[in-house]
Order: sequence, then structure tokens, then C-alpha cells
Amino acid sequence: MTDTRFGKAARLEFGPIWFAGAGWRPAGPPSAGPRQERRPAAGPPLLQPRAPEGAPPPLRLADPGSAVEGKVFVVDADASAREAVEALVRAAGARAVGYASAEALVGASAEAGPCCLVLELTPPDLGGLDVQRRIARERPDMPVIFISDGLDLRDAVEAMKRGAIELLSKPVDGDALLAAVRRGLETSREVLAETAEMRALQARYASLTPREREVMGLVVKGLMNKQVAGQLGVSEVMVKVHRGKIMRKMQVRTLAGLVLMSVRLQEKPSKA
Repeated sequence: MTDTRFGKAARLEFGPIWFAGAGWRPAGPPSAGPRQERRPAAGPPLLQPRAPEGAPPPLRLADPGSAVEGKVFVVDADASAREAVEALVRAAGARAVGYASAEALVGASAEAGPCCLVLELTPPDLGGLDVQRRIARERPDMPVIFISDGLDLRDAVEAMKRGAIELLSKPVDGDALLAAVRRGLETSREVLAETAEMRALQARYASLTPREREVMGLVVKGLMNKQVAGQLGVSEVMVKVHRGKIMRKMQVRTLAGLVLMSVRLQEKPSKA
């Protein structure tokens, strides 16, 4: 639009106008561009959907760390708390199986492989310490991590004396729980390896004949071949033959190694 009332052409520009009822007023300056959608700052991922009213919030991790390998059993009568722990474990890469009662866990079939147990200290059916005692007897490869709403000092001391990996209070800190699970699974791997080694050692010892076991028992006590022959009433040459077979069957090269094997067999006697 051009105005010539002031002796020269002047171009007047008006911004957009909007009307409201009988009045009007100019709108604000035009937008610089399309409106940008505001998004919340990125934070730690939720491990499960928003919990219902009154339920504990999902567990969060400040540092997820490396992947966790193994199986984690979770026993908690509180379904929301149990599912939160399961979600945390799965997010870290391990397998998780939940049970609402300790009795259900005890009745479940045993599986080979590294595992640990996250157990409510006071389950409704069986006492947590009773379950720990039973697990230690039947599944020494399954370390226990206790969680509790309120920690009783006497129970806490007793649980740790019996070998619990950790005792955590609710609401559980995700990083602390995951660190305990890592320790539990590593302990489980060590126990399984020791068990497999012991079984192999027992199998070797079981392959010895009764006479070879007699010779081995005297040799590891430090007796010379001549002394062994005298006690058993055999020739020294026969003792040497038996010693050679013993070393080969036990898969050991030195007398010191044979002595160590004998010590280990005495610590956990052979079932053969």
C-alpha cells in the first residue's frame, strides 16, 4: 500500500490483524519458523512400564556395565517388586525366573549353569533363613541375595554368617542389586568349576585298583618303594609298576602333584 499525502511515496506495511468481538488489535510478530516440539532431556531408560498407584517405581541403573550371563531366581510375594527385579536382570542380559513363594522355588527342577537367588528375607510360606539353609545343602552353586522391607539385625547377621552374598533393604537400589547379582553369578561359576574338577578327580581315583590305592596311600605318606614293598609283601619292582599306573591314571607327573590330589580327596571323600 502506498501513501502520497506527505509529498513522497511511502510504503506502509501492516501486520496481521485478528478480531475478538467488537475490538481488534495487531497480533505479535510473525513466527520465525515452525513450532519446535519440546522433548524431555534424555535420562536412564525405564526398565518396565509405569507402575500402578501404590506400586514401587521401576528400578533404574546409573551404570548398566557389561552384560550379565547366568540365571537369576527371584522369590518375592510382592508381584510388582518381583517383576521390577526380573526386569532389571533381563535388561542386564541375564535370564530371570520369578516365584511368588519359596515353596514354589524348592519344588522347581534344578538346572545346570551359573545361577543365584534373590530372596525375600521373610517369605509368607517358608522362612528366608530356612530356605537359605536348604539351598546351601542341595544347591551350593546357588548363592543367595536377601532383600527385605525391614532388616532385623539378628537375622541379617545370621544370613551373612551362612554365606549370603548381600542383604539389601527395600526400595532396592538397582546398581547395588545388579552388583550383588554379578558377584553371585561369579561365585556360582567358581563353585561349578570346583565341583566339576572334584568329580573328575574322583573318577580318576575310582579307576584305580584296590592294590593301586594301597600303594598310593603309602607313597603320599613319603614311604620309599622298598618300604612300600615291605609293608605290602610284594617286590619293589611291582611297586614301581603300580606307581607308574597310578601316575598315569591320576593324570599327574610329579609326586607333589599326587600328594595334593590325595589331600583334596580327603577333604571331600570319594563316593566311589
